[in-house]
Amino acid sequence: MSERAWPNVRPVRSRKNDQYYAVKVLAKDKVVRMKQIEHTNNEADLLQSVESPFVINLYGVFQDTSNLYMVMEFVPGGELFTLLRRSSVRCQISSISVACPNTIILALS
Repeated sequence: MSERAWPNVRPVRSRKNDQYYAVKVLAKDKVVRMKQIEHTNNEADLLQSVESPFVINLYGVFQDTSNLYMVMEFVPGGELFTLLRRSSVRCQISSISVACPNTIILALS
C-alpha cells in the first residue's frame, strides 16, 4: 500500500472478525478539485463488479461530510507501481504502456 501518495490507503483491523482490510480515504474536496469524480465512481463500480483473483476485492464504499472511504481486501507487499519503480528491472515507458493493458485484459478474461 502506498504511504505517501494521494489518496491515502490505510490498513485497518475489523473489531467484528479480527481481519485486516485496506481503507482508501479520498478527501471529497480534492476529488472535486482534481476533477476525479468520474474516475472515482468508475473505480468503485469496476471493483464491485469484477470477481477475479487478480483484482482487489472492494467490500464497501461509504462517506462522511469530508471523505469518501473504500474498504478493500488487504494484500500486504506494497503498491505494484512502487515495487516496479524500486525494482532492478527497468522498462521503457512505451513497453509498460503496452504490457500493462495486455496483462489487465488477460487477468480479467
